[in-house]
Amino acid sequence: MTTGINFKRFSGIVSSANEAIKISGKTKKDYPLVTGISCYCTDPTAFVGAEFQTPLTINGEEVFPEGFQPKVIACSSSVKANDRFFDITTIGLFKGDDSDFTVILKDKGTAAVYPYTIDIYIRASK
Repeated sequence: MTTGINFKRFSGIVSSANEAIKISGKTKKDYPLVTGISCYCTDPTAFVGAEFQTPLTINGEEVFPEGFQPKVIACSSSVKANDRFFDITTIGLFKGDDSDFTVILKDKGTAAVYPYTIDIYIRASK
C-alpha cells in the first residue's frame, strides 16, 4: 500500500561536549514537497543552548538560519505523532524528491551524558 506521506530520519551522534556534527542525507524520491521538520534527542538537556552552526538546508534552500536552536522544533513523545512536526510550508515550499539535506549542529556542553543521538525527521508528501 502506498501512502501520500513519507517520514525520513537523519541522525548524528555527539560524542563529547562542544562538538559540532554534520547531519546530512537525501530526501525520499517521489515525494516532491517537504512539509515538516522535527528534532529529537536521547538527552533533552543537550538541546539547551545547542544551535545550528550552518543553516539547515533542503535542496540548497535555507529552512532555518545559522544560530537557530533546535529546541524550538523539538517536542516530547507525549505529543501526538502528527503534531510533532513544525509545518515548514508556512515559511516556504521546499523541494523533496531526492534532494540534499544538510546542517551542522553545535553542542554547547549541557548534556547530562555523552554520547547522545540527535534525530531530525523530515515529513514529505506526494
